[in-house]
Amino acid sequence: MTARTMEVMNDDHAALGARIDRTNELLQRMLAEVAKTPSTHAIFVDAGYLYAAA
Repeated sequence: MTARTMEVMNDDHAALGARIDRTNELLQRMLAEVAKTPSTHAIFVDAGYLYAAA
């Protein structure tokens, strides 16, 4: 591999890591809101299992 290829791969990993961190942040915020509303709790628990399995 060339140095440029490694640089691009590192950038891709950094971008992916940032996107995962942002997704986790949004999911935590959503969970906090859902915890306040029992009627929607089961729906988001199921969605969380689907997200985790993906």
